[in-house]
Amino acid sequence: IAVQMKDSSMDYNYILNSKTMTFHKPECEKASRIGTKNKIYSYAEREELIGAGYTAAECCNP
Repeated sequence: IAVQMKDSSMDYNYILNSKTMTFHKPECEKASRIGTKNKIYSYAEREELIGAGYTAAECCNP
């Protein structure tokens, strides 16, 4: 997967939940509730995340 980081100080495309293997839009309310140890900020493209086994979150349909 393209660059992933635990720090949100830079721009990113998606917020990943490493526990549920879902990805969210940055503005998604549910993404803000992901626990720190499971939250990953990612520059990856949607297709890359799906190819890596992640699924789009139903709440925000990224």
